[in-house]
Amino acid sequence: MSNSTTAEVKAGNRVIAWFTPQLPLARVAVFRVIVYIFVIIDVLTISADVIPHGWTPELYQPLWLA
Repeated sequence: MSNSTTAEVKAGNRVIAWFTPQLPLARVAVFRVIVYIFVIIDVLTISADVIPHGWTPELYQPLWLA
């Protein structure tokens, strides 16, 4: 149980409402689909594999610990 008064709850709701305005649910759903599509495209095409970036012999000298 919370010990906050109704005035504190209302003040908290006003602060949250100021930072997060009401948006239509359809707009949120379209934005979510755009983000999903971008992530798929990024993973499959835009982001290069890390293995070619790891081979730079002029910048990397391995330590011989044996």
